[in-house]
Amino acid sequence: MLETFLTFFHLEKELITFSLEEAQAQANYLYATKLIIDCKNSAVRVSRKQWEAIEARLLTPPSENNQE
Repeated sequence: MLETFLTFFHLEKELITFSLEEAQAQANYLYATKLIIDCKNSAVRVSRKQWEAIEARLLTPPSENNQE
């Protein structure tokens, strides 16, 4: 996973200093994003507008006022 990240952003390993917790959070985010894309590609009954609303809610970090 790290190698893919580095290649995609044209970075060298020496420039990245993720803690284990940050690396796990990044891996979780990428996994969740892949699941969303897979679901979107599989869903034929959901309109583009509905998917835009879903993506906006899922891919945007919650604001401090909106956290539970």
